[in-house]
Amino acid sequence: MSQTEVDQICSQGKVTTICPVGDQRLSYSLAIDQSDCMHANIQHGNITVYVPQNLITGWATDQRVGFDDTTKDGLYLLVEKDFQCLKPRSYEDESDLYINPNAGESC
Repeated sequence: MSQTEVDQICSQGKVTTICPVGDQRLSYSLAIDQSDCMHANIQHGNITVYVPQNLITGWATDQRVGFDDTTKDGLYLLVEKDFQCLKPRSYEDESDLYINPNAGESC
């Protein structure tokens, strides 16, 4: 997730992104939920991943990259901050992504 998206989930409790697919659109959301574990559903072309409040609290300002869980029916969910690539891509705007912790290291 970009810095703006992480800030939005932390401050507003939900963030949604829309992805055009042909002549249709797919939307996906991350939302705070009062449950104890992550879970997801699909409704009206929107995939929503629900995350417990305790995982979101402080995420915008701490060093945690993300969190994951496996639902009761076996769906693996992973939510992470998105880092800038180590090799620039001219076709991709990475200005809102997190600085890669490996930037500046030699192989």
